[in-house]
Amino acid sequence: MVRTLASLLLTLVLFGAAGVREARANPWTRGAGKYFIGLSYSRIAATGYYGPDTEQRTFPGKFTQNQLSTYIELGVIDRWLMMVIDGTLWRHASIEGAGDNGGLGDLRIGFWSNVVRWPLNVSLGVMAGVPTGEARRLSRGLTGAEGVVSRTLRTGDGEGDVELGIALGRSFGGGGSVWPLEHYVVLQAGYWLRTRGFADALRYRAEFGTRYAGLPVLDRLWVIVRFLGIESFASNAETTDDASGVGSGVTVASWGVEAYVRILGGLGVSFSFAGAFRARALPAGANMTWSLSYQK
Repeated sequence: MVRTLASLLLTLVLFGAAGVREARANPWTRGAGKYFIGLSYSRIAATGYYGPDTEQRTFPGKFTQNQLSTYIELGVIDRWLMMVIDGTLWRHASIEGAGDNGGLGDLRIGFWSNVVRWPLNVSLGVMAGVPTGEARRLSRGLTGAEGVVSRTLRTGDGEGDVELGIALGRSFGGGGSVWPLEHYVVLQAGYWLRTRGFADALRYRAEFGTRYAGLPVLDRLWVIVRFLGIESFASNAETTDDASGVGSGVTVASWGVEAYVRILGGLGVSFSFAGAFRARALPAGANMTWSLSYQK
Protein backbone atom coordinates (compact mmCIF):
# COMPACT_ATOMS: atom_id res chain seq x y z
CA MET A 1 0.00 0.00 0.00
CA VAL A 2 2.80 2.41 0.95
CA ARG A 3 4.65 1.61 -2.28
CA THR A 4 1.48 2.23 -4.32
CA LEU A 5 0.91 5.61 -2.66
CA ALA A 6 4.56 6.56 -3.17
CA SER A 7 4.38 5.67 -6.87
CA LEU A 8 1.19 7.71 -7.25
CA LEU A 9 2.78 10.72 -5.56
CA LEU A 10 5.86 10.46 -7.75
CA THR A 11 3.67 10.37 -10.85
CA LEU A 12 1.83 13.50 -9.73
CA VAL A 13 5.04 15.48 -9.38
CA LEU A 14 6.54 14.33 -12.67
CA PHE A 15 7.24 17.23 -15.01
CA GLY A 16 7.76 16.66 -18.67
CA ALA A 17 10.85 18.48 -18.38
CA ALA A 18 14.36 17.46 -18.77
CA GLY A 19 14.52 18.79 -22.28
CA VAL A 20 10.90 19.29 -23.22
CA ARG A 21 10.28 22.86 -24.29
CA GLU A 22 6.83 24.12 -23.49
CA ALA A 23 4.84 24.82 -26.65
CA ARG A 24 4.07 28.47 -26.16
CA ALA A 25 3.32 31.62 -28.09
CA ASN A 26 0.90 34.48 -27.62
CA PRO A 27 -2.32 34.86 -29.65
CA TRP A 28 -1.90 38.59 -28.98
CA THR A 29 1.15 39.44 -31.08
CA ARG A 30 3.24 42.42 -30.00
CA GLY A 31 3.33 45.73 -31.85
CA ALA A 32 6.36 46.83 -33.85
CA GLY A 33 9.24 47.58 -31.51
CA LYS A 34 7.52 46.01 -28.50
CA TYR A 35 9.13 43.03 -26.82
CA PHE A 36 9.13 40.47 -24.01
CA ILE A 37 12.37 39.02 -22.62
CA GLY A 38 12.30 36.20 -20.09
CA LEU A 39 15.07 34.36 -18.26
CA SER A 40 14.25 31.26 -16.23
CA TYR A 41 16.04 28.76 -14.00
CA SER A 42 14.68 25.28 -13.35
CA ARG A 43 15.85 22.29 -11.35
CA ILE A 44 14.96 18.59 -11.31
CA ALA A 45 15.99 15.87 -8.85
CA ALA A 46 14.93 12.24 -9.30
CA THR A 47 15.93 8.66 -8.55
CA GLY A 48 14.04 7.15 -11.46
CA TYR A 49 12.58 7.78 -14.88
CA TYR A 50 9.73 6.62 -17.10
CA GLY A 51 10.78 4.25 -19.86
CA PRO A 52 9.40 3.79 -23.39
CA ASP A 53 6.51 1.74 -21.96
CA THR A 54 5.68 4.46 -19.35
CA GLU A 55 6.77 2.11 -16.56
CA GLN A 56 9.06 3.53 -13.89
CA ARG A 57 12.73 2.52 -13.96
CA THR A 58 15.62 3.44 -11.68
CA PHE A 59 18.85 5.31 -12.33
CA PRO A 60 22.13 3.85 -11.04
CA GLY A 61 22.36 6.98 -8.85
CA LYS A 62 20.47 10.18 -8.04
CA PHE A 63 19.71 12.31 -11.11
CA THR A 64 19.83 16.11 -10.96
CA GLN A 65 19.47 18.73 -13.66
CA ASN A 66 19.87 22.50 -13.63
CA GLN A 67 18.76 24.50 -16.63
CA LEU A 68 18.90 28.17 -17.65
CA SER A 69 16.52 29.13 -20.47
CA THR A 70 15.35 32.21 -22.32
CA TYR A 71 12.13 33.13 -24.10
CA ILE A 72 11.85 36.26 -26.26
CA GLU A 73 9.01 37.85 -28.26
CA LEU A 74 9.80 40.77 -30.58
CA GLY A 75 7.18 42.70 -32.54
CA VAL A 76 8.33 43.30 -36.12
CA ILE A 77 5.16 44.50 -37.91
CA ASP A 78 2.07 45.58 -35.97
CA ARG A 79 -0.25 42.59 -35.64
CA TRP A 80 1.13 40.75 -38.65
CA LEU A 81 4.60 39.62 -37.63
CA MET A 82 6.19 38.72 -34.30
CA MET A 83 9.52 36.93 -33.90
CA VAL A 84 9.91 34.30 -31.16
CA ILE A 85 13.15 32.87 -29.73
CA ASP A 86 12.96 29.97 -27.29
CA GLY A 87 16.18 28.32 -26.18
CA THR A 88 18.22 26.60 -23.50
CA LEU A 89 21.27 28.72 -22.65
CA TRP A 90 22.82 26.19 -20.29
CA ARG A 91 21.92 22.72 -19.18
CA HIS A 92 23.80 20.55 -16.70
CA ALA A 93 22.74 17.02 -15.79
CA SER A 94 24.39 14.47 -13.54
CA ILE A 95 23.77 10.93 -12.31
CA GLU A 96 25.49 10.28 -9.01
CA GLY A 97 28.38 7.90 -9.40
CA ALA A 98 27.86 7.59 -13.17
CA GLY A 99 28.78 10.91 -14.77
CA ASP A 100 27.70 14.44 -15.61
CA ASN A 101 27.57 16.76 -18.60
CA GLY A 102 26.77 20.41 -19.25
CA GLY A 103 26.55 22.81 -22.15
CA LEU A 104 24.38 24.74 -24.54
CA GLY A 105 20.95 23.26 -25.25
CA ASP A 106 18.77 23.43 -28.36
CA LEU A 107 17.22 26.58 -29.82
CA ARG A 108 13.87 27.32 -31.47
CA ILE A 109 13.28 30.38 -33.68
CA GLY A 110 10.06 31.31 -35.42
CA PHE A 111 7.43 33.84 -36.44
CA TRP A 112 3.76 34.35 -35.54
CA SER A 113 1.04 36.38 -37.25
CA ASN A 114 -2.29 37.56 -35.80
CA VAL A 115 -4.82 36.70 -38.53
CA VAL A 116 -8.10 37.22 -36.59
CA ARG A 117 -8.92 39.68 -33.78
CA TRP A 118 -12.63 39.14 -33.12
CA PRO A 119 -14.40 37.35 -31.48
CA LEU A 120 -11.17 35.48 -30.71
CA ASN A 121 -7.57 36.41 -31.27
CA VAL A 122 -6.16 33.80 -33.64
CA SER A 123 -2.49 33.61 -34.56
CA LEU A 124 -0.64 31.25 -36.88
CA GLY A 125 3.03 30.47 -36.48
CA VAL A 126 6.01 28.41 -37.54
CA MET A 127 8.90 27.44 -35.25
CA ALA A 128 12.19 25.94 -36.45
CA GLY A 129 14.32 23.83 -34.14
CA VAL A 130 18.09 24.38 -34.36
CA PRO A 131 20.25 21.54 -32.93
CA THR A 132 22.72 23.67 -30.97
CA GLY A 133 22.96 21.18 -28.10
CA GLU A 134 25.17 18.10 -27.80
CA ALA A 135 23.36 15.02 -29.14
CA ARG A 136 25.92 12.36 -28.14
CA ARG A 137 25.33 10.26 -31.24
CA LEU A 138 28.03 7.78 -30.15
CA SER A 139 25.82 6.74 -27.22
CA ARG A 140 23.41 5.07 -29.64
CA GLY A 141 25.68 2.03 -29.77
CA LEU A 142 25.73 1.62 -26.00
CA THR A 143 23.35 -0.76 -24.26
CA GLY A 144 22.01 -1.31 -20.76
CA ALA A 145 22.61 1.15 -17.93
CA GLU A 146 25.64 2.63 -19.70
CA GLY A 147 23.53 3.63 -22.68
CA VAL A 148 20.76 5.07 -20.50
CA VAL A 149 23.27 7.23 -18.61
CA SER A 150 25.01 8.51 -21.75
CA ARG A 151 21.78 9.38 -23.54
CA THR A 152 20.25 11.00 -20.45
CA LEU A 153 23.20 13.38 -20.04
CA ARG A 154 23.04 14.84 -23.58
CA THR A 155 21.98 18.47 -23.94
CA GLY A 156 20.30 18.37 -27.38
CA ASP A 157 18.44 16.16 -29.83
CA GLY A 158 20.79 16.58 -32.81
CA GLU A 159 18.04 17.17 -35.37
CA GLY A 160 16.48 20.13 -37.12
CA ASP A 161 12.70 20.29 -37.00
CA VAL A 162 9.72 22.49 -37.82
CA GLU A 163 6.48 23.05 -35.93
CA LEU A 164 3.35 24.55 -37.50
CA GLY A 165 1.06 26.02 -34.86
CA ILE A 166 -2.16 27.87 -34.14
CA ALA A 167 -2.97 29.85 -30.99
CA LEU A 168 -6.39 31.15 -29.92
CA GLY A 169 -7.01 33.59 -27.07
CA ARG A 170 -9.72 35.65 -25.41
CA SER A 171 -9.60 38.07 -22.47
CA PHE A 172 -12.69 39.05 -20.49
CA GLY A 173 -13.94 40.34 -17.14
CA GLY A 174 -12.49 43.11 -15.03
CA GLY A 175 -15.68 45.16 -15.19
CA GLY A 176 -15.33 47.09 -11.94
CA SER A 177 -17.28 46.33 -8.74
CA VAL A 178 -19.73 43.97 -10.45
CA TRP A 179 -17.00 41.54 -11.51
CA PRO A 180 -13.51 42.83 -10.60
CA LEU A 181 -11.72 39.66 -11.73
CA GLU A 182 -10.00 39.81 -15.11
CA HIS A 183 -9.33 36.60 -17.05
CA TYR A 184 -7.74 35.27 -20.20
CA VAL A 185 -7.89 31.90 -21.96
CA VAL A 186 -5.34 30.49 -24.43
CA LEU A 187 -5.63 27.35 -26.55
CA GLN A 188 -2.71 26.28 -28.68
CA ALA A 189 -1.90 23.30 -30.91
CA GLY A 190 0.96 22.42 -33.21
CA TYR A 191 2.15 19.68 -35.54
CA TRP A 192 5.82 18.91 -34.93
CA LEU A 193 7.68 17.70 -38.03
CA ARG A 194 10.82 15.81 -36.94
CA THR A 195 13.87 14.54 -38.86
CA ARG A 196 16.76 12.06 -38.39
CA GLY A 197 14.43 9.19 -37.62
CA PHE A 198 12.44 11.00 -34.92
CA ALA A 199 8.70 10.38 -35.04
CA ASP A 200 6.43 13.39 -35.61
CA ALA A 201 4.35 14.63 -32.70
CA LEU A 202 1.42 16.82 -31.70
CA ARG A 203 1.94 19.57 -29.13
CA TYR A 204 -0.83 21.34 -27.22
CA ARG A 205 -1.48 23.84 -24.45
CA ALA A 206 -4.57 25.14 -22.63
CA GLU A 207 -4.07 28.04 -20.23
CA PHE A 208 -6.31 30.10 -17.94
CA GLY A 209 -5.12 33.20 -16.10
CA THR A 210 -6.88 35.48 -13.64
CA ARG A 211 -6.16 38.55 -11.51
CA TYR A 212 -8.05 40.91 -9.21
CA ALA A 213 -8.21 44.05 -11.34
CA GLY A 214 -10.02 46.18 -8.75
CA LEU A 215 -7.17 46.76 -6.26
CA PRO A 216 -3.89 48.64 -6.93
CA VAL A 217 -1.72 45.95 -5.31
CA LEU A 218 -3.53 42.74 -6.18
CA ASP A 219 -3.82 43.75 -9.83
CA ARG A 220 -0.08 43.05 -10.13
CA LEU A 221 -0.60 39.33 -9.43
CA TRP A 222 -1.67 36.82 -12.09
CA VAL A 223 -2.52 33.26 -11.09
CA ILE A 224 -2.24 30.87 -14.04
CA VAL A 225 -3.33 27.27 -14.50
CA ARG A 226 -2.29 25.32 -17.58
CA PHE A 227 -2.47 21.90 -19.20
CA LEU A 228 0.07 21.04 -21.87
CA GLY A 229 1.62 18.07 -23.54
CA ILE A 230 3.30 16.24 -26.38
CA GLU A 231 1.82 13.21 -28.14
CA SER A 232 4.49 11.43 -30.16
CA PHE A 233 3.56 9.05 -32.96
CA ALA A 234 6.48 6.78 -32.04
CA SER A 235 5.70 3.28 -30.81
CA ASN A 236 7.21 2.00 -27.57
CA ALA A 237 9.86 0.17 -29.59
CA GLU A 238 10.80 3.40 -31.40
CA THR A 239 11.06 5.43 -28.19
CA THR A 240 14.56 5.97 -26.80
CA ASP A 241 15.30 4.46 -23.39
CA ASP A 242 16.54 7.49 -21.45
CA ALA A 243 15.33 10.47 -19.44
CA SER A 244 16.87 13.34 -21.38
CA GLY A 245 13.53 14.60 -22.65
CA VAL A 246 15.05 15.22 -26.08
CA GLY A 247 14.93 11.69 -27.44
CA SER A 248 12.51 10.21 -29.96
CA GLY A 249 9.06 9.28 -28.67
CA VAL A 250 8.91 11.67 -25.71
CA THR A 251 5.28 11.89 -24.61
CA VAL A 252 3.78 13.82 -21.71
CA ALA A 253 0.41 15.10 -20.51
CA SER A 254 0.94 17.56 -17.68
CA TRP A 255 -0.63 20.26 -15.55
CA GLY A 256 0.99 23.33 -14.05
CA VAL A 257 0.34 26.34 -11.82
CA GLU A 258 2.16 29.66 -11.93
CA ALA A 259 2.16 32.92 -9.99
CA TYR A 260 3.35 35.99 -11.91
CA VAL A 261 3.92 39.34 -10.17
CA ARG A 262 4.57 42.62 -11.95
CA ILE A 263 7.11 44.46 -9.81
CA LEU A 264 7.51 47.80 -11.56
CA GLY A 265 6.66 48.89 -15.07
CA GLY A 266 7.37 45.94 -17.34
CA LEU A 267 9.55 44.08 -14.84
CA GLY A 268 8.06 40.88 -13.42
CA VAL A 269 8.93 37.65 -11.61
CA SER A 270 7.19 34.29 -11.55
CA PHE A 271 7.30 30.87 -9.94
CA SER A 272 5.77 27.75 -11.47
CA PHE A 273 5.34 24.11 -10.57
CA ALA A 274 4.10 21.34 -12.84
CA GLY A 275 3.09 17.71 -12.62
CA ALA A 276 2.10 15.04 -15.11
CA PHE A 277 -0.71 12.57 -15.58
CA ARG A 278 1.42 10.28 -17.75
CA ALA A 279 4.79 10.31 -19.55
CA ARG A 280 7.54 8.30 -21.18
CA ALA A 281 11.28 8.91 -21.69
CA LEU A 282 11.32 11.55 -18.95
CA PRO A 283 12.66 11.75 -15.37
CA ALA A 284 10.25 11.00 -12.52
CA GLY A 285 10.94 14.06 -10.44
CA ALA A 286 9.48 17.46 -9.59
CA ASN A 287 10.51 20.50 -11.62
CA MET A 288 10.22 24.01 -10.19
CA THR A 289 10.97 27.10 -12.26
CA TRP A 290 11.83 30.65 -11.25
CA SER A 291 11.65 33.38 -13.91
CA LEU A 292 12.55 37.04 -14.36
CA SER A 293 11.08 38.98 -17.27
CA TYR A 294 10.76 42.44 -18.78
CA GLN A 295 8.31 43.64 -21.41
CA LYS A 296 7.62 46.86 -23.24
